[in-house]
Amino acid sequence: MTLQPKRVTAVCSWRDTCTADAWASFSQAWSAELKAWPSIEYFKASEANALNGQFDYKDDWDEAKRDVKVGNLAAIISHFQPLSFFFSVNRQIFEDELKPVSPYGFGRPHFQMCFSVVAGIAQYAAQEGISTPIEFIFDEQQGVDDDIALFSLISEKDFRLKHKT
Repeated sequence: MTLQPKRVTAVCSWRDTCTADAWASFSQAWSAELKAWPSIEYFKASEANALNGQFDYKDDWDEAKRDVKVGNLAAIISHFQPLSFFFSVNRQIFEDELKPVSPYGFGRPHFQMCFSVVAGIAQYAAQEGISTPIEFIFDEQQGVDDDIALFSLISEKDFRLKHKT
């Protein structure tokens, strides 16, 4: 299991590809596996890959335990088969080229990733003729919540301006 260094990645599942009951079942199964021994509070692939954070070797994690936990989580995804999307940004290019010319908030890759996720899924929905409401739920990460709040504020303001009657 290896991840490319210096990339911010967002892997998203689109809830509306299954029923609310199926999503609730998925959430319950995911939560149960997180709590199963050896437990973790959340799953972050970079921590699993590096055996740090939730998978810290100091907390008695090793590659075998990590691989079983990741395999069990992958099996849950495979069972429920949510429609998934993958977005990433090269952090080196971001830091070298975009950040120096970006105003506050826009100079952080997580803000840009929020926009990419929303725009990418909206584009997909439009191409497929999907007109059901889409709810975006972003996970909580230290230092990222402000970016999500800024994105939400801008998105809501922009939406209201475009849809005034």
